[in-house]
Amino acid sequence: LIWAAEHSLALQAGQEAAERFRFALTSLEKSSEVNLGKLSEIRLKLGESLKLASKNDAALRVLEPVAASDDSAYAQRWALNHIGDILKMRERTNEALTSYAKCEDFARSAQDHELIAEVSADLAELHMRESERLAGVNPTLSKYHDTEYKRYLDIETEYVAHSSSAATLARSFRNRAKYARAHGDPASAISLYEKSLSFQQHGVASHQLIIPYAKALRLIGRAAEALERVDAVLDWSRQIGAPHSEAIARQYRGLLLLERALSSSEPISRNTDFIEARSELTTALRLHEETGFRQGYRETCVDIFELEIQDDNLSEAFATLHLSNPFAELTDKSDIPLVKAVTAQLRTNGEHSRADRIISRLSELGLSINSEEIIP
Repeated sequence: LIWAAEHSLALQAGQEAAERFRFALTSLEKSSEVNLGKLSEIRLKLGESLKLASKNDAALRVLEPVAASDDSAYAQRWALNHIGDILKMRERTNEALTSYAKCEDFARSAQDHELIAEVSADLAELHMRESERLAGVNPTLSKYHDTEYKRYLDIETEYVAHSSSAATLARSFRNRAKYARAHGDPASAISLYEKSLSFQQHGVASHQLIIPYAKALRLIGRAAEALERVDAVLDWSRQIGAPHSEAIARQYRGLLLLERALSSSEPISRNTDFIEARSELTTALRLHEETGFRQGYRETCVDIFELEIQDDNLSEAFATLHLSNPFAELTDKSDIPLVKAVTAQLRTNGEHSRADRIISRLSELGLSINSEEIIP
């Protein structure tokens, strides 16, 4: 049962893995000689599987007792890492940082180089997201997070040299590629993403490697290839029941279809790509809400905002931004400060052309924005 569950987990079939780990756990609990350390490690794997299946409340119920127990030091420190991942996804940033800090301390004490690389990657991603999120709200804090992002990226790169895990190596190349893409070097990003993809297990088409690669392809004008990659993620995620991956695939598919519609001479309102883009983004927004992925929800609101302004629906566009409450720290949440925050976020993520496109379209609709004031 454990072997079958681990096989499912390796293929990122979270729901299937969780069911098998539950059976294995029941069998172990009924054993005449219960090994508490082994039980704790199987509960860790069960929690990881539930997290992968976007059953995050259930995952926390399993992982929190493991993190609080000393039955297995290995399971304890890795449970803290998975808890941090869930808190990060929900943008409970301070709690995530606390969990990751405990995890990092335990990992260094145990000289667990694999986990040091993993938690450093997690912290790099957290600081990257915070740098982007705060770009149009608190430039000083955004800069701090960008510095921390690079620091943890360097730590990850240092420790990944000790790893024999294909997944760890793939993630390291992916995170370095993300940094290159966001900092204006899409060509280097493409090379690093392709190295990352060379470690991907055959038969797996998770969003984690393929969607970032598609983003870089789009930035260098290879949108058709990007769409093919996104479609592969969508097909795979629906096949194995991975709503988190499905939501991200639909979100990015919606943006690609929107941009293809904008390049057409056909009126937007009658363009089939535009109509399909609206459907994909609406579905992505619902799935992000269901899985609790706050970053994805906020980004999809920005995508819908752009879709609506391209269709002359200015009031609906701003209603979407306000509904998403994307910038909790923003004191003035009227229309123009929101647009400045949105475009600052896009520029921080390497999306300068898209930010310019939004400003240009709003100008056509009569909303004047000084682009010089947008970049912090």
